[in-house]
Amino acid sequence: MIERWTLLLLLGLCQIPVAIACSSEDVFDLVSQRLAYMPAVANAKYALGMPVEDLTREAVVLEQSRDKAAAAGLPETAVVDLMMAQMKVAKAIQRREPERLEDTIDGRELLADIRPQLSALGRLQLQTLACLRHQGVLLLPAEFALFNTYLEPRQLPRDEAQLLFMSLQVLLAAP
Repeated sequence: MIERWTLLLLLGLCQIPVAIACSSEDVFDLVSQRLAYMPAVANAKYALGMPVEDLTREAVVLEQSRDKAAAAGLPETAVVDLMMAQMKVAKAIQRREPERLEDTIDGRELLADIRPQLSALGRLQLQTLACLRHQGVLLLPAEFALFNTYLEPRQLPRDEAQLLFMSLQVLLAAP
C-alpha cells in the first residue's frame, strides 16, 4: 500500500490538482521531512568543497518560492519569510553536521538527487499551507509543543524551532 505522503509527493511531482484534507500536523511533518535532508546536503557540499551558505542558490529558491506562493494564492512575503527561516535553520543544521564522508561520495550526484526531492517537499508544503489557509486554520501558541515533537529527531535548539513555528503562524494569519 502506498503511504499518504508518497502518493501526495508523486501527485505533486506530476502537478495534478488534488483536493486533500490537511491538518497542522501535516505541515509540521513536512517541515521535519525537509530538515531531515540537511545532513546529506551538508555532506554533499563538503564533498564538493562548497560552503554551507550559497547566496546564489538561496536567491533562486526564494524567487521560485515567491512564484509558487502567488500561484497557490498564498501571501508572497510570508512564504518568502518562511523559506528564509527554513534556510536559516537548514544552514545551522549543516554547520553542526560532522564531516564524516568517505572520499568515494559523489557530492554532485547526491545534490542532483536531493534537490528535486526538496523541491517536491516545498511544493507539497505550500499546497498544505494553502489548504490550511482555505480552512481558516491558525496555529495557536499551545501547538508549539506538538510542532516540537515533529522536530525532536532533528535535535533543534528551541530558538530555531520557535523561528520556524512563528513563521508558520505568520503565514497562516497573514491577510
